[in-house]
Amino acid sequence: MGSLMAGWAIYVSRDLPHGMLHLAAGRFIPLALVGASLGVAASFLIALLLSRLLRTGRRWWLGGMALLILCYATALGLAAVPLRPVLFPLHMFSPKPLSIGLFVVLAGILGGLLLARFLDTRACRPDPASGARMRARRPAVAAWSGAALVVLTASSVPALSWIQADRSQKSRPVILVSLDTLRADRMGILGNTRGLTPMLDSLARDGAAFDHAGSAAPWTLPSHASLFSSRLPYDHGTRWEHRPLHPAIATLAEHFRDAGYRTASFNGGGYVSAALGLGQGFEIYEEHDEVREGGPKPILSAALEWIRSVADVPFFIFIHTYEVHSPYSHDEHADAGDAGRLSCPFGFKEVTAVQNGTLTLTTSERRYVTGLYDSDVAYTDRVVGGLLETLRGDGILDRAILVVTSDHGEDLWDHSSLRSPGHGHSLYEELLHVPLFFRAPGLVPAGGRIGTPVSLLDVAPTLLALAGLPPDRDHRGRSLERALRDGKEPDAVPIQAESIEYGPGRFSLRQGDLKVIVAPAPDQVNAGVGFPVEPVEVFDLRTDPREEHDLSGRMPPQATEMLRSLLERVGRVFEPLRERHLDDERIPERLREQLRSLGYVH
Repeated sequence: MGSLMAGWAIYVSRDLPHGMLHLAAGRFIPLALVGASLGVAASFLIALLLSRLLRTGRRWWLGGMALLILCYATALGLAAVPLRPVLFPLHMFSPKPLSIGLFVVLAGILGGLLLARFLDTRACRPDPASGARMRARRPAVAAWSGAALVVLTASSVPALSWIQADRSQKSRPVILVSLDTLRADRMGILGNTRGLTPMLDSLARDGAAFDHAGSAAPWTLPSHASLFSSRLPYDHGTRWEHRPLHPAIATLAEHFRDAGYRTASFNGGGYVSAALGLGQGFEIYEEHDEVREGGPKPILSAALEWIRSVADVPFFIFIHTYEVHSPYSHDEHADAGDAGRLSCPFGFKEVTAVQNGTLTLTTSERRYVTGLYDSDVAYTDRVVGGLLETLRGDGILDRAILVVTSDHGEDLWDHSSLRSPGHGHSLYEELLHVPLFFRAPGLVPAGGRIGTPVSLLDVAPTLLALAGLPPDRDHRGRSLERALRDGKEPDAVPIQAESIEYGPGRFSLRQGDLKVIVAPAPDQVNAGVGFPVEPVEVFDLRTDPREEHDLSGRMPPQATEMLRSLLERVGRVFEPLRERHLDDERIPERLREQLRSLGYVH
């Protein structure tokens, strides 16, 4: 049993073949040594206890054995609850069924030894001379039982591993790409005529694109938590950095890991940091500081290296970059004649100065900043599109399921002169409308366009369905698999968004072309920011796509029903007096520095 536990510890801390690529950095070897050491130590202690208990003739050993069995039974129960990551920190490297199966086998070994010892004790007989009880000369029940259980264990563990591998043997790789802060109206396939995204547009035409995909939140943390969990922000609760995603909430990565996929993420950290719970289910979660590293190329290089290392097995990878997010560092689409007092890059200091009113931009300077944003969009298209084209050349992309989206957009003086350029402060379309397309040759026909509004909550259920995995009953989004496969419009359902970072909290509901926005506490201050907002706004996005004409004074009948539904949601989840504001004292120092460089923490 000691060998079994040591072997399991080494197995769950493995990272091959990709780990071999990181030996020089020493990132995975220490983890393997820790796992092996813990396994050996635990094995030694258990073996010592069993040895002493099984050699004594006292009856109290039964209590000790029962206690050990109770401990393992408890461990088995904890394997599926929130304490699992705390008590078993290496669980993320092992499929859940395999881990649970091993706990079952280990509990069975202890139970078998207990039964064997009990039977062996009953087989003892009194010594005729001394009257003491002595062991009967008969086959050693304990030895045979223990050997049988060890054989059972040795055969069960590979069987569990084989079951997991077999379930996903023919599965496609899954690649999920999030281009942080990318507005939908910058994509050529969605109507932009400036030619900013030719590579991504080409990939989108090979699959199916959504004309109206909406984020669940207007800023990074709750939006990605919703993307991974298919729950609204007030339901998963991850709205501030001191409220990480709860381990009991199953993420998309956990579903793929449990199905036998290798899982990894290469990302920009910050509000997608593993410290915020978004690393659940990932075998590798590699965070980068793009401001210090000079852009997303190190992220994409590491992602390409890992994908090539696992190309022959099913894998799920999440790739994320902040390149479109400020600081804006490219200028090929910005008119130098509009620069005025500005220059490239346009970074944290400049954004802060504009937002706190110490720097008021002219109309031409605003055009220049918008041109810098567009230039970053074009650069992102080149580098991320280049990675995807490389994968196509490797023969990997065409057998994969590819999803490209964004977590939110950017306000570029569309509505707010106080918070532009920026996001997190409203639920208007420039922040909620994001690009979304799926590409999977042979599975998703090329040239698909879906006009029905959908939510990013639908991404996780759709990926599970396309991969042939069972649905998660806790998901609040719906699978769009049939629409992708058949090209038919899905049913129209309400699309919700919530969770403001700056200013008064707001909730929105979209049904078809009608959209209702509610601010339950218009005077509320979040993250030290407050500004006046209307308590209720209603827009017809068909005739007023820029949301400039509020219809709340002459509300259409359908909007009245939408308002009633939205107010019910507000009543269930919103507590304006108990809202917790941004508290950077709770943020780890390294994460706080990175958030400051991105303009989140002042």
